[in-house]
Amino acid sequence: MTQLAPANSHEMVHLLEEKGALLRGSFTLSSGDVSTYYFDSKRLTLDPEGGFEVAKYFLEKIKETDAKVVGGMAEGAIPIVGLITIQSYFDEYPLPAFFVRKEPKTHGTMKQIEGNLPTDTDTPVAILDDVVTGGKSIMQAIELVEAEDIPIVSVMCILDRDEGGRELLRKKGYELQAMFTVKDGEIYFNP
Repeated sequence: MTQLAPANSHEMVHLLEEKGALLRGSFTLSSGDVSTYYFDSKRLTLDPEGGFEVAKYFLEKIKETDAKVVGGMAEGAIPIVGLITIQSYFDEYPLPAFFVRKEPKTHGTMKQIEGNLPTDTDTPVAILDDVVTGGKSIMQAIELVEAEDIPIVSVMCILDRDEGGRELLRKKGYELQAMFTVKDGEIYFNP
């Protein structure tokens, strides 16, 4: 399959700006902190070219692990795992997906984990998210999957804001892989 988007670091960061996913200015984050940039992952993952690049990147990284299923927190991970699932089919490396709700459903199946969470505790999974800041959201997904005795072999995100999430995950025994990382206010692509 031909590559549809840029491959080097500068061009990948430019892709974020071109798709409107990376905005510069003054933004108040959900934590109340003020940032000089804002990352709108949906502008990337819900764009044909951007979504393809995200799926291709994560699928390559997942193939380096033993993960057989991908999942993560609603809402950030839903587009990502959907993209990966479709791309994995075309790459003949099929990966089913699941997502974790913040709270269990109050109707129907009343599940908190939806989709294809393995029932076999020998099936390893990769946990994904769009942005990791302090790590609270991705840790919630990890803890709920761990509670099901499902092994987690990889933890990944599109953007690591470098605001404590990586360290929190490391303390819990997980190494975060990020497509993009913020260092000293600059965003870098991690090939």
